[in-house]
Amino acid sequence: MARYLIGIFLIVFGLVFAGADHLVFDRITVTPTDAEIVSIYNPTSNPIDLSDYYITDSNNYYNLPSGSDFWSGNVSDFIARFPDNQFIAPNESLVLSLHTNQKFSDYYGYNSDLALFEDMRDAVSNQTTISFGQQFSSLDFLNDNTEMLMLFKWEEGNNAVQDIDYFIWGNTSTGVDKTGVSGYVEDTDLVNQFYQSNHDENFTYIRFLLNNSEGAEKSTGGNGVDGDDETSENFDETWNIVLAPELGCTNSSSANYNASALTDNGTCVDYTIGQVYSQYGLYIDEEQGCNENLSTNITTMGLIVDYQDKTLVNGPKVIKIQDNEGYQLELTIWDWDPLDSDTVGEYVNPYNSTEYYIVVNGTLGVYNCNFQLELSGEENIMYLSEFHPNGTYESDSDIVESSIDVEPYVLIPSMGEKINFSYSVPSGSRAIIRIFDLSGRFITSLVDTFIEPGQNNWESSWNGRDHLGQVLSPGTYLMHIESMNFQTGDTTTDVAPVVIGVKP
Repeated sequence: MARYLIGIFLIVFGLVFAGADHLVFDRITVTPTDAEIVSIYNPTSNPIDLSDYYITDSNNYYNLPSGSDFWSGNVSDFIARFPDNQFIAPNESLVLSLHTNQKFSDYYGYNSDLALFEDMRDAVSNQTTISFGQQFSSLDFLNDNTEMLMLFKWEEGNNAVQDIDYFIWGNTSTGVDKTGVSGYVEDTDLVNQFYQSNHDENFTYIRFLLNNSEGAEKSTGGNGVDGDDETSENFDETWNIVLAPELGCTNSSSANYNASALTDNGTCVDYTIGQVYSQYGLYIDEEQGCNENLSTNITTMGLIVDYQDKTLVNGPKVIKIQDNEGYQLELTIWDWDPLDSDTVGEYVNPYNSTEYYIVVNGTLGVYNCNFQLELSGEENIMYLSEFHPNGTYESDSDIVESSIDVEPYVLIPSMGEKINFSYSVPSGSRAIIRIFDLSGRFITSLVDTFIEPGQNNWESSWNGRDHLGQVLSPGTYLMHIESMNFQTGDTTTDVAPVVIGVKP
């Protein structure tokens, strides 16, 4: 599973989800407790009245028409009905706080549309199904490790509810399977249901915008709208984990100040790597000699470009990071192993093509006329964002040959710019995208991957650097794609020019 999507993104609760003809979840946050949020999106062209809509984390909700055994009764569970005459406009989202609006606004810096304890109704009259009063509003309603959410519709008098949208994380132990229940057809059995991995604090689940809203979900034979089987959705394809867009560095004097952030998440840095060289350059002055007495605590950030284990020669483990100007800094690790960490181990995994931007805090020193930042533990590394060189995709079964298209703009990599490109590859092919100069000299590889069936149309970007991370000289370069089908042996190619400029 892809753990996280790049955190530097624009999330707008109104973007169109192709293929959806009913309400869908478009964002869910389960940790920390005060951040619990559910966003529901209307992809249709008409406003939708929520008067007969319900949301629950109870997997026996479907018994609601019977009047019994339709929720656990547990104080940390809920089955809630939306207010009367509550509408979601076309191409708009409704944000539901799982606590009070005050808790939500204290955390996010803005108000939710509805709050579970203040606006939602109990599922049935004269029976409490939203905890047992506001004194319980601080409870953890969405289990961090494993749980489900179901949005459903029920009109009183009907013998069955109608599934609208479903989401599950951690594992399928809390999932829904109505197979064999009177009034319902078979759901996807729990063994074959998908789920999303857990997300950490400062992150959130969002629906994957470049995919169909519900991917390859079965559209017939189910218990949902028009026969959809909501329990068949592949959440690994349709959802991702990203940094919460409201959170970021709110210190305007910091190098990574985020003007759109409403709440500070502790990622502010003291200096960029380039600023480290400017601030402490005297310590590595080649004419006067290097001063290895430097010892100061700083926070900086950069892209991981290399990892080496030098313990066999009595050295440290070294992670090398780089900023947008090409300045590099070695992160030295003596007393712990990055590969033993679930998070940092993924960042330095040589078989993981994802590129990670991190914020690091440590002791800055000088060794052999090079700056080094010593990290005492994995808590000194904080995820900032990531970039997927392969890009993101949409499916198109009609593609029979490879093609590549680059935005017709001049790329200035020295200013930290990237240029977007798109490419198409037949299913079941190996795709390789390389950069050459006009003489045919190899510069770098951008993509080398096997394209699974259905992952045909891709979008990505390039930063204008070679395989060593160096900014390329101004000029025209060629972006070349080659794809080969292993079964048929068919090979197709395409090429597109890229112009690199320089800041005047």
